[in-house]
Amino acid sequence: MAKSNTTTLLAATKSAVNKAKYYTTKEKKALALKLLAQLTAEVEALEVVKPQSKNKTTTVKGLSKMTKAQLLEVIKQQQGS
Repeated sequence: MAKSNTTTLLAATKSAVNKAKYYTTKEKKALALKLLAQLTAEVEALEVVKPQSKNKTTTVKGLSKMTKAQLLEVIKQQQGS
């Protein structure tokens, strides 16, 4: 379902549950249960995605304070790994 339909369904479900909770009738309870079932089905149909791997490069802090020789050493270490 599209996002707007989901938002509409969510708002309608919330409204129906509140009406059934505070002004209980058989019809209001049935509508709330029907909308909750639809919303549950929609949530179960969502696709689970894998988390993206994070970049494993490490940053070297204090580069501005290093000497040229130290910077060259850091570059050699990064190229070697």
